[in-house]
Amino acid sequence: MNHRLIVPATKAGKTMLVLFVAVILAGVWPVVLLANQAALLLGLPLIAAWSCLIILASSGVMLLANRLLPLPDTITRAHEPDSQTQETSNE
Repeated sequence: MNHRLIVPATKAGKTMLVLFVAVILAGVWPVVLLANQAALLLGLPLIAAWSCLIILASSGVMLLANRLLPLPDTITRAHEPDSQTQETSNE
């Protein structure tokens, strides 16, 4: 099986990759350590507010990526109904 890394070719794809990496890095230990303070934000401990922010940011980046980046032709063709399967299902 041919395994290879697929890198984005478009500017929008590269932007989405940078945003995904930024959200992932926001949740790793050294950055979370900055949010682990004895402070409240909207009645939540700062670490809980930071966690909620990461969840909202990852959801937003995924939504944005789904809107901006089209599916490759190979995927869209693979999910098109076959004319032969439609004929056999109609019988």
